[in-house]
Amino acid sequence: MANWTIHCGERYLAIIYDYLHERLLEYHVIQADETTVLVNHDGRDAGAKSFMWAYRTGQNYTDKPIALFDYQKTRKIDHPRDFLEGFTGYCVTDGYQVYHTLENEQEDLKIAGCWAHARRRYDEALKAVPKAERSKSLARLALKQIQAIYREESKLKALTPEERLQLRTLNVKPLVEAYFKWVKQNVDKVLSEY
Repeated sequence: MANWTIHCGERYLAIIYDYLHERLLEYHVIQADETTVLVNHDGRDAGAKSFMWAYRTGQNYTDKPIALFDYQKTRKIDHPRDFLEGFTGYCVTDGYQVYHTLENEQEDLKIAGCWAHARRRYDEALKAVPKAERSKSLARLALKQIQAIYREESKLKALTPEERLQLRTLNVKPLVEAYFKWVKQNVDKVLSEY
């Protein structure tokens, strides 16, 4: 029965997948991530590590969201290179280096970092700080700045793209710039403190 499903997918659903892939690449912002999956039957030993690459429209595209998955045996740059070929816009990802390499290769591709991934590192660092020292730690200060950015962003969800851009420029951009300025001022302190 699994083979029937596979053959059905290859024969009939591949057309829909290819169509959605074309539509996805027309959006201005997409999100990408990859995760490990263990597969028992793909020509390798049972339980071999493979990767499911996930691509979706940005969170603000709520009217016609698209989410596609691309199963691959490896985490090589070839997979997102092929999938994102022809895409012009912003791709929001974690810090995986292959996306930044692609950005250098493709002129119209811009990689944007995910705030949740940046925030996670500070949260982990804060847990390592003794409780009595947490309130004045650099990790806590960083989290507070990111929280302020999140707070301003949450106010923009129901707005039109034009209104969002205007208020992001006015309210969010200064917070982001202040955060990165603060990071540059404190980067040397973190290595000696932790």
